[in-house]
Amino acid sequence: MHLSTFSLIMQTDDRAQDPALRLLNILTEMLGLLILTLAVVTFTLCRKNPQVSSPPRLHLSACLLLAHPFFLVIQSSNHMQEVPCGVLSVFVHYFYLCCFLWTSIEAAVLLLTTRRLEQLNQNTQQLTSWKHMYVIGHGLPLVIVGMYVGMKPDGYGSQHFRPTL
Repeated sequence: MHLSTFSLIMQTDDRAQDPALRLLNILTEMLGLLILTLAVVTFTLCRKNPQVSSPPRLHLSACLLLAHPFFLVIQSSNHMQEVPCGVLSVFVHYFYLCCFLWTSIEAAVLLLTTRRLEQLNQNTQQLTSWKHMYVIGHGLPLVIVGMYVGMKPDGYGSQHFRPTL
């Protein structure tokens, strides 16, 4: 799913006008969104089990699930006005920053868990109950995007760059 996103960003020719590629892209994007939905449902249902539960993975999957449709709307709209495109771009920026930070939090949890294998049960409970990881995972991207919007309000959206899906 990420590689398709980056390939759309870096696209330089008109291959996207091919109907077969458009159909293939739509089908793979729908499959990816279905799998992300299943991941969110699975992590939500397994939240009570401390051996399976992982809030960083749940939030990472949810942020990817929310970011990708916003990105697809921006990519598929050739005639979108600058303001709606800018607003959607703010959401895409926010959710992808959240994904980055939730991935970093998951890496930190895994590192701390593997460094203390003999105390796995106690540390797993402590690591998954961190209240500040929610602030880092959702609050820090909000601060970053808010600062960028405050410093450069017209930095999102463009009339020149309108990639096609």
